[in-house]
Amino acid sequence: MTSTRSLLQTLATFPLELLALIFEDACAVDVAAQQDGSVDLDWSAARCPYAIAGVCRRWREAALSTHAMWQHIAVSQQWVDAVDKAPFKRHLQDLLARSGSRVLDIRIAFQSDRHLEDDACARQNACFSYFFQSLYRSASRIRSLRVCRASAPYSRQARPDTLRTKLLQLLRCPTPQLETLDIQLDSWAREEDSEMWLGYPERVLPCFLPEAPTLRSMRISGVPVLLCRSTLALLALTYLSISHVSVPMVYLWDTLAAAPNLQYLELVFGSVIHDGRAATRLTALPITTLVTGGNALDQLALPTQVDFPHLSTLKVPNWAFDKFTVTDALARSVTSITVQFYETDPEDRAQTIANLRLFEAVESAELEYIDAIIEDEKFLFDALCDTVAPMWPKLRLFRLEGLEDYGLGDVERGGLLRLVQNRNVSRTPVAEGDEDNMPVPIESLEFDAKSVPLWISIRVAGILGDKCRLIDS
Repeated sequence: MTSTRSLLQTLATFPLELLALIFEDACAVDVAAQQDGSVDLDWSAARCPYAIAGVCRRWREAALSTHAMWQHIAVSQQWVDAVDKAPFKRHLQDLLARSGSRVLDIRIAFQSDRHLEDDACARQNACFSYFFQSLYRSASRIRSLRVCRASAPYSRQARPDTLRTKLLQLLRCPTPQLETLDIQLDSWAREEDSEMWLGYPERVLPCFLPEAPTLRSMRISGVPVLLCRSTLALLALTYLSISHVSVPMVYLWDTLAAAPNLQYLELVFGSVIHDGRAATRLTALPITTLVTGGNALDQLALPTQVDFPHLSTLKVPNWAFDKFTVTDALARSVTSITVQFYETDPEDRAQTIANLRLFEAVESAELEYIDAIIEDEKFLFDALCDTVAPMWPKLRLFRLEGLEDYGLGDVERGGLLRLVQNRNVSRTPVAEGDEDNMPVPIESLEFDAKSVPLWISIRVAGILGDKCRLIDS
């Protein structure tokens, strides 16, 4: 009891300045740790200020005067669905007032029912109408803005999408302290391209992000946010992800031109929209990582008309290789490759493997078979175990998923074992003068039970030991 009283007396006399520093650190939002695009709400940061302020009167005084504690604004499912919005409004105004002039980290994450009733839809719209109306004057304070709406409701009748409308209005304001922008919205209804892109190509797109000099990461899906040529260069932007059904060609290239220091680029779309103007294409991109989906590579004629002098990581679906030109520079620079395989005919699959063999510098490979064909095991491991010119002789890290056996359990599927024996056990010598192509040992191997039968995985593990790991399916 005496020790407890002494501790309380010590805390009671603790300088407010030191308390403020401790509180600030306890409530800090780790923005850098969420550069993977995650929009999960950081509830520890959101609730921590209230927990601290509720300890005692002295702590409450210190908390209310520590602006940095109140800079995290989280909008959850509870707030979005609430019938009575009064508590939410008070909560928002308290945070904006208590945060003073500090930067704001904003998280909105919720899920809508696909068959949302009209009254529930109206409540959601009312929530976001008030939220953004209160936020506009603080746009210059926003450091991170992450919004995720999953499973947007579908209706045969047009409904106002207040969240998207208000978001677009906010992004037309100057945001000089914005570092992270991550917006992922499921479409509110089945839209035509012109509806999604605000009447484009008959109308020009608004000028978004007119002042965002500190923006480092931008991930956009489901909102018509691209940059125009007049936008000030975003010199800090190194991460860009754009995912849509279709994109305007001119504005896409303008967006890429606005990020001269881009390192990571992800493009996922099926088609492009033309407005009669010639796009100002770039001849080179400085990126080190390229991730594509849909028909993005084909639509942009990458990399046949654009150089990637620093590209080291490539992640693409198998059909992207149909018209993919592996230049000598790419063959030497790409050290990490990820490929998703979908069902196709054997001739096309053989051509894909032939193109993959051209990447001679690959050290890390992840192969995921979404839809395998019966020839896949032979195509893959015949290439990797070729005694004359093995595919990826520098391969050290290998991950394999989804390589089906089509129920042919009586057939020996020993391709992976053959690879490990060749690279880590027998070390087959190469011809004199060709030592640079001598395959290196596998240092890390991951696979799922679908790709490797149990009896094979046991033998592989016997060779690699803890360098081998089974992936949970």
